[in-house]
Amino acid sequence: MLSRDHDEFYVPKALTFLATTQKDIFAFDENVDDVSVDFNVFSPNLLTDDMQLTMNMLMKLTLYLKLHKLSKNNLINLKISLSKDDDFDILYTDKINEINPIILIVYEYQALNEDFIREFQDKVDWEKISRYQKLSEDFIREFQDKVVWYCISEYQKLSEDFIREFQDKVDWECISYKQILSENFIREFKNEVNWVCISGNQALSEDFIREFQDKVNWEYQKLNEDFIREFQDKVVWVYILENQKSSEDFIREFQDKVDWICMSEYQKLSEDFIREFQDKVDWICMSEYQKLSEDFIREFQDKVDWCLISKYQTLSEDFIRELFVFNIGLELKRAYIIPLKLSAFINERKSRLG
Repeated sequence: MLSRDHDEFYVPKALTFLATTQKDIFAFDENVDDVSVDFNVFSPNLLTDDMQLTMNMLMKLTLYLKLHKLSKNNLINLKISLSKDDDFDILYTDKINEINPIILIVYEYQALNEDFIREFQDKVDWEKISRYQKLSEDFIREFQDKVVWYCISEYQKLSEDFIREFQDKVDWECISYKQILSENFIREFKNEVNWVCISGNQALSEDFIREFQDKVNWEYQKLNEDFIREFQDKVVWVYILENQKSSEDFIREFQDKVDWICMSEYQKLSEDFIREFQDKVDWICMSEYQKLSEDFIREFQDKVDWCLISKYQTLSEDFIRELFVFNIGLELKRAYIIPLKLSAFINERKSRLG
């Protein structure tokens, strides 16, 4: 059964629909004064099926709270943990939880000043405060036993001195992933940081990578060719080809290490280079991702993928006319060419065919 102890929560005058309307669509006056109204969270009217928040209501409420900074007296009471008996009916719990999205929107879109949070420290949800509100380091220090440290570590901007001070409280994976750290700081806490996160999200010099070559994750590094040459057995070649431009001389030098499918898709290659390695390149990728001249396509007409050529390469009307006249390929080839802006040419062909 429901406890009769209850909390009031406050809404702006423009949002009194929550207690009074049952319509899917409501109107609010953007110019109304912030006059608060209150109603009992355990009010029977609030707990009826008619009082469920529709998506339309929630979207408009979100918009309102994004655009309007509410005064202290008119902020929704932030207390989510409602007093209830141990045998609290799950049905009513579910209905009360339908109001929680409103409270979440307030945390996310309303900037609550630290004095307000301090005043209502026993009512606020500290996980959401730690995640959504911008907090000073002095405030975090003051409420170090209330804040949620993994949220602080991920969503608040922290100085290295502050992280050092609370090194036993911060979440080091979040710190490694979200905070900007100097190489000296990473070196100092090399046994605390998460090296996968450090490797993927921190800007590391090649000297630092060389120093910690057994700790860094090589998959995430963007490196110059001399450095790759030095550590050719440690780098992840697929990632190298996907995420940075390599010279053709470099690819030629390491042709037995590179992934040719990956290279064919992500590297910009000259036609001379493709011709040189025609038996290594992937012609499906060539046809889709490389910019090919019509002479080159004509030269390698038996290797290219004509469906992809027709879809992704820029072809002249004369070249397409040649395909029809000399019947290069199958009807499927024509099916991909026809959607191009060639109405005059197609009409010409139709008239000739009678």
